[in-house]
Amino acid sequence: RKHMKPTAANEILISDLSICKPRSALTKRYVAGKWKLLPYEAEGFKGIMLGAIGPRPPAPLRLPLKLRGWYDIYVGLYRTYNPIQVRLRLSSDRAYRKFQASGVDLKKFLAFVDEYYWKAADLTGEAIHIAGYKAIDTVADHFIALFRFAPLSPAKTRVLQRDRASQ
Repeated sequence: RKHMKPTAANEILISDLSICKPRSALTKRYVAGKWKLLPYEAEGFKGIMLGAIGPRPPAPLRLPLKLRGWYDIYVGLYRTYNPIQVRLRLSSDRAYRKFQASGVDLKKFLAFVDEYYWKAADLTGEAIHIAGYKAIDTVADHFIALFRFAPLSPAKTRVLQRDRASQ
């Protein structure tokens, strides 16, 4: 849990993605099919992001969570000049969800990461599975800086459980 940092809003921030498995898919330099570990500093915290470039998507990774209960999940993607394309799923999900960010927007050039809402889920016993992908006929990079987890209130959790049970 040392890689999880609580924030002022009782949220959990995972900014050190070097804890992903398998370790054999992580490297300190750009290698085709692997994720480069990139140290960074942001206002109030430090981290190690994952980055991959080139025509070959990097090997899939798993980020163990060790969290219990319901959370809203956010992912922070670091922008480069090329579009960013990654796929994410929880261990219990049947399919990946694709996340895409266009290349650098000059109005946001100084922004560190763009954060995207993923979904609300019970994270008990879950891990996040991370994979790159490349849409046909595109140039894409794969950069993930962080995950943020906002705990859901008991009332919101009950509503979600009731809604999902009725589907």
